[in-house]
Amino acid sequence: MIRKTLVGLMALISVVGTAFGVKQYTVEDFFRDPELAGWQLSPDGTKLMAIAPSPKNDGARNIFIMDAANPMGTIQQLTNEDNHVINTGWFNNERIYYGVLEDGRDTAGLWAVNIDGSRFRELVKPAAAANRVFRYSIVLDLLRDDPDHCLVVSNEKRLNYPDIYIFDIYNGGKKIYESNPGNVVGFVLDHDKVVRVGTELDEDTLASRVLYRDGEDSEWEVIKHIQDPDATWAPVAFLKDNKTMLVVSNMDTVTTSLYLYDTETHQIVEQVFNDPTYDLGGIMMHPKRNDFLGITMQRDKPFIEFYDPLYAELQATLDASFPDTVNRISSINEDDTMAVVTTFNDKEPAIWYKFDIANMKIEPLGQAYSWLDRNDMVGQDPITFTTRDGATVHGYLSLPKTYQGQPVPMIVVPHGGPWARDTWPSFWTWTQFLANRGFAVLYVNFRGSTGYGRTHLESAYRRPDIKFNDVIDGVDWAVEQGYADPDNLGVLGFSWGGTSTMASIVFNPGKFKFGVAMAGQYDLPDGILEWKTRTGNQLATNIWKHRMGDPGDSETKAFLEKWSPINHIDKVDIPIYIYHGTKDINVDIKESRRLVGELKKNGVDPVVVYKKDEAHGMSIEENRLDAWTKIDEFLEPFKPKPQLSMK
Repeated sequence: MIRKTLVGLMALISVVGTAFGVKQYTVEDFFRDPELAGWQLSPDGTKLMAIAPSPKNDGARNIFIMDAANPMGTIQQLTNEDNHVINTGWFNNERIYYGVLEDGRDTAGLWAVNIDGSRFRELVKPAAAANRVFRYSIVLDLLRDDPDHCLVVSNEKRLNYPDIYIFDIYNGGKKIYESNPGNVVGFVLDHDKVVRVGTELDEDTLASRVLYRDGEDSEWEVIKHIQDPDATWAPVAFLKDNKTMLVVSNMDTVTTSLYLYDTETHQIVEQVFNDPTYDLGGIMMHPKRNDFLGITMQRDKPFIEFYDPLYAELQATLDASFPDTVNRISSINEDDTMAVVTTFNDKEPAIWYKFDIANMKIEPLGQAYSWLDRNDMVGQDPITFTTRDGATVHGYLSLPKTYQGQPVPMIVVPHGGPWARDTWPSFWTWTQFLANRGFAVLYVNFRGSTGYGRTHLESAYRRPDIKFNDVIDGVDWAVEQGYADPDNLGVLGFSWGGTSTMASIVFNPGKFKFGVAMAGQYDLPDGILEWKTRTGNQLATNIWKHRMGDPGDSETKAFLEKWSPINHIDKVDIPIYIYHGTKDINVDIKESRRLVGELKKNGVDPVVVYKKDEAHGMSIEENRLDAWTKIDEFLEPFKPKPQLSMK
């Protein structure tokens, strides 16, 4: 049996907490860049790549290379970028690729270099940071039998409908491999690298069609029409026989499920996986032997199921050896003899291990935020509550270490998107920072969030009021349960979370004592109408209109205006903190500037932080530390004060 307790575990030493039983950590402790992270094995398993801040590049994250046999003894910086490196990967055993951030945005450029530092090349020219129309060339398949080339998908001809190219990984030259046969937004290759499936999406109606062909010389045929823009029927991979497809669909179930589809009979032959509450997350395929390995998803906590016997045994071994954490094989060589394992939980951020599968030995590579004592961190408990109209909503609650059964100040953190969801553990550093300051922290996966099936998602389409009210119902639940002090509630959010922050305040006057609104869209009709201007993407604009409402319809516009926070700023009489990046194209900074103006007109002088070299986030460490330091100062009046007790 493979299953046995792994050997060679090293003790990980951390700091000891102090004041009032809980150490008061600094903003920098929580929000500075982590150390070595993003570990990836080369295909043959002899080399390791990781990303870490580089002192010689003013802290910009760069790629470091080391021998897998002796990682810490052979570490060398490979790249020399003054902007953060992102989207890393191995082309082959000697060559890696990566992208970079500029002004907080992915430039869509592609660079490559050999691991000995030779043959550095810009393969895809980056877009100017000011360019709002996103063009890309993304690695689709590594062509293991042709180490000098890969396949990329590129939208250089049409924004939403890419073509496939064969791409020289040494000089960036490319030639067409498969032209888009229509309005295809995504392709599926078989294991002979033949493009066999394409999913078309109509820009106007959002209806879709699935195209299929038996081989590269065959004609395309339509095998599925999907008129409902919210229905999913999506081939994602071929099984090893190159005949049976894995299809993700929610057309016969409330949640997305996984099926086997026979391309000869054009019939679904088996349901592989279904969860009645949660949507399927993704599938795993073996990069070399082309086997279907298993599925992943987010229930209230991460879930994985392997159908491949070897991987099922490896997962069982890891779970037996690390029973208190979520354990994942995050990188593995092609022969399944060496892997990188990532472990984490709500109190403990990622720890990376090198897993010698052949000898069943494991040794630590590093850990994120090693300077934080895990004993000082808080848990994140899954919760459910019933809304005012009887719906069930899921979320997460973290209580500060100082919680002793009495209500404490609480901050609710609505997520962005809005078509996203919080997962376990969510926004780990945000949660731990706020809890360290004495706050309970509540996350609410309001209706309109993804991951909980069609009903939960679609019931809030064109209904911002439902999204907003579910957050308030979550807060009321926490108060009723005795967790939250109703006289000291705050709300903090980014993007749609920023929108929800201001909505929570203006539509519930007197409920909250403070708000932190970051990069929010405060005028709903304006945000929808300007999406095309901001991004140049008509398809994305139409998706927004379908899900949020079309302001071109006068009745819909009036409803959206009614629920736009910007139109109710006269209801605000509490301290407000506002953050925005000036290069943001997701949400134009004019939204925050207008909000600041309206607040000041109504006698509220907000704390305002604008960052000229950020887009829709806080990607630069210096900016992140400054923004959260100011949040820390802003929260000071609302932090709980230590109470003396008689013994």
